[in-house]
Amino acid sequence: MADEDDKKEEGAEESTEKKGGLKKIILMAVGALLIAGISIAATLFLMPKSEPVTEEQMTPEELMQAEVVMGEDGEPISTVPIYLAMKPPFIANYPVGSRQRYLQMEISLFARDQETIDVAKLHEPLLRNNIISILGAQNYDTLRTEEGKLALIEMITVEIQDVLLEEMGRPGIEKILLTSFVLQ
Repeated sequence: MADEDDKKEEGAEESTEKKGGLKKIILMAVGALLIAGISIAATLFLMPKSEPVTEEQMTPEELMQAEVVMGEDGEPISTVPIYLAMKPPFIANYPVGSRQRYLQMEISLFARDQETIDVAKLHEPLLRNNIISILGAQNYDTLRTEEGKLALIEMITVEIQDVLLEEMGRPGIEKILLTSFVLQ
């Protein structure tokens, strides 16, 4: 009987220790979460509030980068860049000696107002036609050089700007981004 009482006391001590250990873990977890919450709240409270920058506060370099397109009513249209990926990719072939070489190219148009993107989408068949004509007139060996790629992008940019100038009265597109360029 004494043995049974000893076993009951040992079992009670073990369950008390288990309960005490579990309480410690729970209290430590709650404490850690409380400290993390206070830390986040203090950080958000103490962070300086950002205010919009006026043109007077901008440096000349920042003013040039923050070009604003003005609408007909004199209000700014957008300063956020808008991209139009011209899909599917452009493909051209070039005879080089007795072999055929190929160019696959993808471009995106970069503008700052939705009107330009809408006009470009409307006239995409004309733009694609003119770009394919430009690609067909290129020399394969020239396209393999960095200068050749840059000259090609400049020709395409000028062509697209000319079409948009004719259709909407301004060039609209700031630049052409070359997103894929594969020569085989």
